[in-house]
Amino acid sequence: MLKLNKFIRFILFLLITYHLPLLTGSLPLLYAGFDDTGISARVFGMGNTFIALSDDVNAMYYNPAGLAQLNQSAFGICVGMPWTGLGKDNELEKDTLANNVISFNYPIKNNIVLGLGMNILSLGSYYKENTLIVSGSKKINNKLMFGLNIKSLSLTYGSDNYTAENPLFIEKGYTKSGLSADIGGIYGINEKIKIGFVLNDILQPDMGLKQVDKIPLGIKLGGLYTTGTLNNLVDIISKGNKFSLQLGIEKWFNQFAVRGGFGFGNQEYKNISLGASYKIASVLSGLSIDYGFSLPLGGISGTIGSHNFNVILQFGKSEKEVKKQVKTQVIEQKQVIPEKKLEQKTVPVKTEKIKQPGTKK
Repeated sequence: MLKLNKFIRFILFLLITYHLPLLTGSLPLLYAGFDDTGISARVFGMGNTFIALSDDVNAMYYNPAGLAQLNQSAFGICVGMPWTGLGKDNELEKDTLANNVISFNYPIKNNIVLGLGMNILSLGSYYKENTLIVSGSKKINNKLMFGLNIKSLSLTYGSDNYTAENPLFIEKGYTKSGLSADIGGIYGINEKIKIGFVLNDILQPDMGLKQVDKIPLGIKLGGLYTTGTLNNLVDIISKGNKFSLQLGIEKWFNQFAVRGGFGFGNQEYKNISLGASYKIASVLSGLSIDYGFSLPLGGISGTIGSHNFNVILQFGKSEKEVKKQVKTQVIEQKQVIPEKKLEQKTVPVKTEKIKQPGTKK
């Protein structure tokens, strides 16, 4: 009986948070799995606004087109704790939600960058969502870039005495998998203004065990105004019958950055966020440590907020170093070319012996 009560509480916990649609109007209607809970701590700190910026290894989770901006390989790890304290009033307190992410990108020739990522959202041993992403991005010119994600999705329900006797799990099993895809683009209007778009889950896979439960198509538009050290962002997000407007700001002070964000939408959605970063340029090509905090102001209650921690390690030469190297090579070539021209103009002079009078042959 104890396991049954615990399992029921688990289902209620998922209902209250994000997993299944609610039939009442007292809480926001959220979608069945694979929803946007926040991946990058950096993006988390500025209200999950990143569509038109997307300039680090986590771009594949927001706008795959942004990977084309990267000329260095990078490896990132993110640990997230969504809605901390939400299960404190029941036996699930020790089984908190966790969102763990691993990301990697690698630039290749012809302005193409490849990416690989894994996102695991779990609630103890009760429930787990796995998302494996293979990403590719191409820079068409200095203003336009496009990207594509291919995603393998799987969800797993925990097994206990209750689920072992449940006809649904006996018939359908404990896992469900599907294939999906995202496409995105970024266009730079000028040096300061960029716009971006993303279509998430265009294949809309069915992730329901018994009834059809398709992941809704996500449509996202974003704008960026930047001065180089100050990024101002706005994202408009539509997914199914859920709509939101996200605002974010990021300010860099050399190696240190601070962020803030605010979001609001239908179904009682309101959210504020804060964040900070510190970069260490002396470690390989760069080490970035990020923290993001988010607090819901409507819809979900009984939580002390969400926390995300991110570490990104970059490899290879930075864009500044590459440009410096190219400039040095051009200067060296200019110095070599005049020397070759002088060598070509130098003609050996033939000398003939002058015969003296009376000299015998």
